[in-house]
Amino acid sequence: MSGVKGKSGPRYKPTQAKRLAGTLRADRVNPNEPIGPVLGKMPPRPAHLNGEARKTWSKVGRALIDMGVLTWVDLHGLAAYCVVHARWLEVETQLQTYGVMLSKDGNLFPSPYLKIAEDCLKQMRAWMTEFGITPSSRSRVTAQKKEPANLDGRDWFHDRLN
Repeated sequence: MSGVKGKSGPRYKPTQAKRLAGTLRADRVNPNEPIGPVLGKMPPRPAHLNGEARKTWSKVGRALIDMGVLTWVDLHGLAAYCVVHARWLEVETQLQTYGVMLSKDGNLFPSPYLKIAEDCLKQMRAWMTEFGITPSSRSRVTAQKKEPANLDGRDWFHDRLN
């Protein structure tokens, strides 16, 4: 991230991803990286997801579970990603229909759909990174070590989603 003091260079890879790839080095692990219980199966989709967002929830969620990085605290970020992905697909359809450049009175200008897609993706990326919700940003977060709470995941998630 250029221009941000102390955060230059390539993005951090999640500790679990390094472990699975066989590139984990003990001297490069954040000892206070927050760790939640990893999900073993996909929880029910939030009711507000529909259409393509529902499909994305299943596909991406299963992939994250297979990677061993999806926890209950990641579900809000996953739901938001699903909404953005569905919106991006909708924008792509509009761009195919109307084109990337539009014309008014003989003057060409970029389609407003380009800006919509760009803004959504920037906002999602910033929000997820800021809170350490993405696996790669989680390795930068420092938290106090404590015993994980015994949570009933489904109730915990749905209570906070609504």
